[in-house]
Amino acid sequence: MICQICKKNPATVHVQEIVGGKKNTLHLCASCADKKAMLEPFLHGTDLNSLIKDMMGMIQNGGPEAENAHGTSAADKPEHNTVCPFCSWSLEQWQKTGRFGCERCYTVFGAEIDAKLPSMHRGIVHKGKTPPGMEDGNTVSDQVEQDLALIRELKQLRNDLQGCIRREEYEIAARVRDKIAELEQLLAEKGVKV
Repeated sequence: MICQICKKNPATVHVQEIVGGKKNTLHLCASCADKKAMLEPFLHGTDLNSLIKDMMGMIQNGGPEAENAHGTSAADKPEHNTVCPFCSWSLEQWQKTGRFGCERCYTVFGAEIDAKLPSMHRGIVHKGKTPPGMEDGNTVSDQVEQDLALIRELKQLRNDLQGCIRREEYEIAARVRDKIAELEQLLAEKGVKV
């Protein structure tokens, strides 16, 4: 975007004024903005040149999270000194956005999450619907472990069946085949595909 006054330099200052619901926008280069600040009434009291310098300093020093208007870093504030060592996401950023920088932030900010969670939700324990097959108190991980154990057993029985057939032990192979059929049916009833 080009400066609306000199029509030469790129516009680096964008000023908006809203009066009576009507929005006026000016796109200016730094030198025209400095001159305009002395003439326009809605820019009086605003030192745009120092504002631009301050903004450039913040950009060079890592943004507003790194330095505030008083020149102190966010890490100097005792209430915002927790930072994830893996992604450098700060507690202040989490509080502003409600998001974390990486999956390890959940561990790093664990105490803060535990303190805030009751005020963010109805409670800290899930009281929703129970997945099918979990009514007996098993957790999802317990159920998955049980299913994996059945799948491992099924795989072993299939290998045993092949061995029995190779050794021509047909009676034992028939019993193994029946166990395989039972396990396959049990897993099918649970919805586990093998």
